[in-house]
Amino acid sequence: MVSGLTRAQQQQKTSEHDMDIANPSTERMNPALRHTLQVGLRFILALCVVAALPLAHVAWGESYPGEGQKAFEMVLIFYLIGLCTAFVYFVIGTVVQILLRKRPPRPSLILDIGLAMLLVAVFAYGGITAHYTG
Repeated sequence: MVSGLTRAQQQQKTSEHDMDIANPSTERMNPALRHTLQVGLRFILALCVVAALPLAHVAWGESYPGEGQKAFEMVLIFYLIGLCTAFVYFVIGTVVQILLRKRPPRPSLILDIGLAMLLVAVFAYGGITAHYTG
């Protein structure tokens, strides 16, 4: 079998191919798949934002001094606050991702994860320090 490539060129081509498999580039990824993965990650992060306030309050916050039904209502209100915030986070993040779809995904992912972590931290702090009056 005669090949136009020398043995050294074949080895170099093989090693370049191995590097491509070991380090896949997001620029070569199907744009629809990349968009779907980013939206999926954002959805999971939004679920974390939803759960942060009520879970932090139930686990470490002040217990409600009155009857149990009102305590459940307060936890439900905390859940609704988290749900509304997560919805806004998800919608704005998706719109920004669509506007910046030509750019590499790394800044968008870092922004998504950073903003979700900030929201979770703020809600956890709010859930822990919530104080009932009257």
